[in-house]
Amino acid sequence: MSKERGRITPVPQEAYTLRDIMSKVTGVRYDVRESLPDFPPPAHHTSWYLLGSEFRGPKSTAHAHVCWEDSEGNVFIQSMYIGNTTEWIGPIYGEKGAIASFKIDYSDFNRARKTLTEKFPAVAKRIGRYETILSNVSRKHHVAMSLQCEGDVGTATFRIAAKISRGNQTEKEDIQRIKQSVGALREAWDEIARYDQTAEAN
Repeated sequence: MSKERGRITPVPQEAYTLRDIMSKVTGVRYDVRESLPDFPPPAHHTSWYLLGSEFRGPKSTAHAHVCWEDSEGNVFIQSMYIGNTTEWIGPIYGEKGAIASFKIDYSDFNRARKTLTEKFPAVAKRIGRYETILSNVSRKHHVAMSLQCEGDVGTATFRIAAKISRGNQTEKEDIQRIKQSVGALREAWDEIARYDQTAEAN
């Protein structure tokens, strides 16, 4: 059951069906959780999301941390955060850079990106590299993936996500498409981690 504006509302069957598919694909448990005021995106009109139970080790679901279905039947699978501007800017640009970065409004990321490119090109380069990785892995696996930015004034946090458009597929087809997307997310997550290690070493 889910509480919504003081009422007790039933969790739709789709949540449990998707939970079972995600568990079958990843080999770990997913729990059904009540949606938060700003998550999943309000525009998706969903009252629930799935949360993976394993964050470390061989069965880690860090690359497929949460999952939900929107009102149009599209499934979204999102990773844990891959980093944020605060932790990227400080080590390279020092205290002055960190202070300057707190004035950037990331609610409009396209505008904020221009500022990053001008003032913090190393961070803009990192973000661009992430997008290239996602683009290459997306083409390889025929999966729609994107870099997600969540931010306001001061800092922006980034995650990777896959979107699966569903029609009248059978359960077997659903499992295959979700498995394909989870595999692509894992590959992108691992490649981003390797890039980060190289960037930090240099």
